[in-house]
Amino acid sequence: MQTQFDALIWRSLKSAPPLNELLLNLLKFLAPPPDASIPTNVTGKLEQLIAYLRQKRCLVILDNFDMLLQSGQQAGVLQTDCQEYHDLLQYAGELSHTSCILLTSREKPQGIDAWKAIASPCVPCT
Repeated sequence: MQTQFDALIWRSLKSAPPLNELLLNLLKFLAPPPDASIPTNVTGKLEQLIAYLRQKRCLVILDNFDMLLQSGQQAGVLQTDCQEYHDLLQYAGELSHTSCILLTSREKPQGIDAWKAIASPCVPCT
């Protein structure tokens, strides 16, 4: 694995952090200090994250993605306060990059199948 990736990033989503907080954390890890400016809005952070994922080959593991999903509802639906994570999945699934984003979850997030045949392959592991 060390030879296949420039960076390995593991983040737990067990506490269901807001996407803005997760992106800030990821960008601080990837951005070269001290002069890296990080956008304040989610869209800017997503764009900057994808730019880094194009520059470096990273393995980003988002553990416990199912903590962001509604329980007792239709399978794979994001909680109301976690809807922005759909944007993360969309950016990572539709925009080309050289990295790998691995979600661990007991449920498949809704809409992830739509990105299987686009720029970045989505492969379910069971």
